[in-house]
Parts: sequence; C-alpha cells; structure tokens
Amino acid sequence: MFSKILIPYDGTASSKKGFKTGLKIAKDNKSTISVITCVEKKSTLGFFQSTSDKKKFERVKKEIMSHIEQLTKDAKKNNISIKSNIIKSDLPSEAITKYAKSNSIDLIVISKSKLSTMYEKKYYNSTVENLMKNPPCSVLIVK
Repeated sequence: MFSKILIPYDGTASSKKGFKTGLKIAKDNKSTISVITCVEKKSTLGFFQSTSDKKKFERVKKEIMSHIEQLTKDAKKNNISIKSNIIKSDLPSEAITKYAKSNSIDLIVISKSKLSTMYEKKYYNSTVENLMKNPPCSVLIVK
C-alpha cells in the first residue's frame, strides 16, 4: 500500500517515536524510508541569531548525522532501505511537502511536538499544522 515513506526527523524524543512507527509500517509493507531533517535558515523569532551561518549549519549537520547513523542501523537491521537528507529551509512544512512531491512519497509519518512557550502557541503553527493545510499525500501523525 505504501511503497515510499517519508519521516521528518529532528532528534527529539517524539521524532524518534515517529521513526519507530514509520519503521514498523515500512517493515509491514516492504517500503523504503526517506528521513528528512530541516534546519531552519532563520530563527522563528527574527531577533535571535540565525542558523544560516555555514559553521553553525555544519555543527548542526554533524549532530544530526550521529542520530541518522543510528536510524540507518535500525532500518538495516530490519532490512529496510533508507536514505537521509538534511535541508536548509525557512519553513520545514514547505520543505517536507516539496520533498514528498518530488520523490513520489506515499506516506508521511510525522510526530507532533508541543510548542514550548505561550508566545509560540499564540503566534505560530507547528510544522504538523502547516503540513496539514495542504498535504501532498497521506499523513500519519504520531502523538
């Protein structure tokens, strides 16, 4: 039913749970997995320092790669084909949508994290909320 599964991953406990769920679905359906990590080009609040600086991006990329190495081991242990991408993006939901469309993804398995501050809750939608406005394919939200 689902031959290509996309799992957005940010290193949080909830995204690890999303990966495990996606891995189970992939195993049951003999699917391939793509893991995408979006590093924001600019901060959510404009007055904080930007992550677009090349050195910072490389540092974040190195941190994420250590997580992705473990995810790759878990997938290979289950005989699941996996590829990973780290993408700079101003809006992760747009990068996820674009990736899903250009790679003919059948299912996105994404975890929902809580926005941390009252300010964020009032003024910002989560990546999941933005993604659900116009999903490019089926989406499973893992809580």
